[in-house]
Amino acid sequence: AFPKGEMQIKKGNELIRQNLKKAIDSSGRKKSWIAKEMGISYSSLWRQLNGSRSLKADTVAKIAILTGKTPNEIYGLDNS
Repeated sequence: AFPKGEMQIKKGNELIRQNLKKAIDSSGRKKSWIAKEMGISYSSLWRQLNGSRSLKADTVAKIAILTGKTPNEIYGLDNS
């Protein structure tokens, strides 16, 4: 049961990453601008968005704010 739980978390993270990428694309903002506003390097942002680095909750919240979304929308919890 434990490996299955890990897989579900990984799938959830992938959904969040996809939602973050969509939010950035639809905002018209460049990833380099997002990274600068967050105070991180472009490569750090890229690694988080592409799964080679852990995705942090504060990253999700900051990107949501910078793209005009809510964290709940990014997490897929907004039903409106």
